[in-house]
Amino acid sequence: MTTLTPPQSDLLANRGNLSVTNSARTFDYLDYGKDAWHQDRCIAARMAEADPALAEQMALHHKARESVIDAVCRTFPQVIDLGCGLPTMRRALHERVRALWGNEARTIYVDHDLAVLAAARAWWEHPARVAGVRVTALDLDLRCPEILVNALGEYLDLSVPVGVISTLTLDHLEDEELTGLVEALAAGLAPGSGWGITHLSGMNGAAEVYTGQAVEQGVDTRLVARDQSKVQELFEGAGWERWQTLTLHEPPSEKPLIAALTTLS
Repeated sequence: MTTLTPPQSDLLANRGNLSVTNSARTFDYLDYGKDAWHQDRCIAARMAEADPALAEQMALHHKARESVIDAVCRTFPQVIDLGCGLPTMRRALHERVRALWGNEARTIYVDHDLAVLAAARAWWEHPARVAGVRVTALDLDLRCPEILVNALGEYLDLSVPVGVISTLTLDHLEDEELTGLVEALAAGLAPGSGWGITHLSGMNGAAEVYTGQAVEQGVDTRLVARDQSKVQELFEGAGWERWQTLTLHEPPSEKPLIAALTTLS
């Protein structure tokens, strides 16, 4: 398993700087959300200008996300949303899990953005807890995977298969960071666990623009351009070997969004 040094953004001061571009707000804007600020809309426009296919992939993401969430929720009563982002779905993940599994349902939202955590806890965690739904929002960094797995074990039964969801989240991890996360979950979760993924395909221009802005502002978020073969290679190398590409019933695209469900052997 790859052990990574805790990143600089673990410092509260770095996470609370509201003057810099924010990945959650930027992608909320690209995903037709309402919570972006001016600086986020500006960088999103520059990304789309650098990579015109970005707009098409983000439009496809709506359907892809629904397919990924549906595939995971119908299979697992315990679901982890890694990098949950700002609430943009009409029907929250934990509500879907509860509708399918009743009292067996467990939902964990994970993010490391202070604004995201505040929204998740206000919208989902505390109201859901009052209603008796087991929902937890955890402040955890995906770049510290051993800490993540240990924390998940406090809320979920990891001796049985669980479902994991990452929609437009893994794009923000460098290859070494993603490898560490994939390996840690492979070691910590039960065989048969599933991981639903959406990931931008290609997007070299958009990735360069976003990462350049982040470097200029002194923050450590990145956007990493990958194709499906690279994403699949990183997962299969750690034991997530059953890879199923989800079909969106859309006309073929030059750069199709990556949407898949992979299962731990």
